[in-house]
Amino acid sequence: MYKISEFSKLSQVSVKTLRYYDQLNLLKPAYTDKFTGYRYYSADQMFQIHRILAFKELIQATAPFFITNELEVPLV
Repeated sequence: MYKISEFSKLSQVSVKTLRYYDQLNLLKPAYTDKFTGYRYYSADQMFQIHRILAFKELIQATAPFFITNELEVPLV
């Protein structure tokens, strides 16, 4: 298990962002200490954070295309 600060350094994602992802239920810590509130992440969650970052990058790369072309999404 990694403390949030350790996981932040390893994943290159800020502690603030990890807390935000926790709030959104996007990436919940593997364990949260009941008494201290400290968040702990598992090594397996490194894959999950990399997937989140990949999707974020994909959205940022494609969003301008949809905005500038004013594409309408058909409601089916």
